[in-house]
Amino acid sequence: MLPILGRDGTAIGALDEFTEATNSVIRERRLGTVLELDERATASRSLKELWSNALAVLERNPGDAPFALLYSVSDKGIDNRTSPTHPLSSLMTKRCIFEGAIGVTSGLLDAFPSFDLAEGSEGLAPAFRQAWGSAKPIKLTASDGTLPQAFANGVALDRGFGKPCKSAVICAFPPLSGARIMGFLVLGLSTHRPYDDDYQSFIRLLTDRLYKSITLICLPEARQRSQAAAEKRELHHASLSKELLRRSQVVEKLEQDFERFAETSPIAFAVYQPDGLPIYMNQAYYNLNGIIKGASAFGPWADTQNIHTEDVHMVRKQWEQIAAGQEINPFEYRVIKPGNYCNINDAEAVGHRWLLAHPVPQLNDQGAWDEIVCWFTDITHQKYSELLQTRKLKDELESKEMTKNFIDM
Repeated sequence: MLPILGRDGTAIGALDEFTEATNSVIRERRLGTVLELDERATASRSLKELWSNALAVLERNPGDAPFALLYSVSDKGIDNRTSPTHPLSSLMTKRCIFEGAIGVTSGLLDAFPSFDLAEGSEGLAPAFRQAWGSAKPIKLTASDGTLPQAFANGVALDRGFGKPCKSAVICAFPPLSGARIMGFLVLGLSTHRPYDDDYQSFIRLLTDRLYKSITLICLPEARQRSQAAAEKRELHHASLSKELLRRSQVVEKLEQDFERFAETSPIAFAVYQPDGLPIYMNQAYYNLNGIIKGASAFGPWADTQNIHTEDVHMVRKQWEQIAAGQEINPFEYRVIKPGNYCNINDAEAVGHRWLLAHPVPQLNDQGAWDEIVCWFTDITHQKYSELLQTRKLKDELESKEMTKNFIDM
């Protein structure tokens, strides 16, 4: 926030900037879902518990997951939940076991119970068979007829912004070895967000996290603990790196905005170190003090070459008091400006510009002065107006005295 000062040095307003934050909010929401899934999945000790935890996490993010259905895959007559390492068999013997769902009506659940993977040309079986041989999620849409009609009115009204579902993706969890798929996730897509790279990346992170948990559950206990810790550290490091990059970009933008506002501001100001060395001076400062930017090196409290000779001692004394840790009131001084500044026909008004300096110390956490911000206001017109009023009053008194003397004669 940048203050706007009036001619008398008081604040008359403030300039603030509002930034569109939709994408940032969505990224944080999705990152929170991935991190929560990582925590819940790491704590899972069986595939049954993993499916339940995954659905519980997705249920808390209706904006990106309007609905979800989970199916595990097992051989006919063999439940994959109790025997995850059963020997491989062909696609013809596979059966999809319904594990749970969120965000759907009971009618939709009745339409898609457990089913044989190799049988049927309707429902989810064709899409599951396609996902079986694909290395990436399969997108289903109502427009091309790949999404079953039952999904149009099967989403709960309190999810998906209360609108009919138009698209979904099917993700197959890759095999531990050979050609065995461990399960399928049917995930509804938001009707308010495009299925772009960010959305695809979010889904990929979810499925990767589930697959890693499936692997850990099926590994020996010793390897499970070590790999879970490594994966958690990796995910935590990735999230921290992403957050650090985001915050660095925000800080960089704020610095650019501040510099742009400062350089275009009509109010002159400068920032100094406690020892008086300048840190930053905006363009208005150079203009008021009659200094060419970059023309000479600045010493403590800037260059005094343009300060009126009668005011140099006073100005330096003021800054020395500030450097000693003393708070001072705003002070006035003159700078040399060639020419007749205000077109006032008076020797005292030629070549001078009056400035009002208002130093404001900035304290750090320890209470010491970290830096000093000084605001400069051009009060030349005010000083010259006072001069004219004084002259006018003097002339009136002289005229009155002359009139009195004339009457006495």
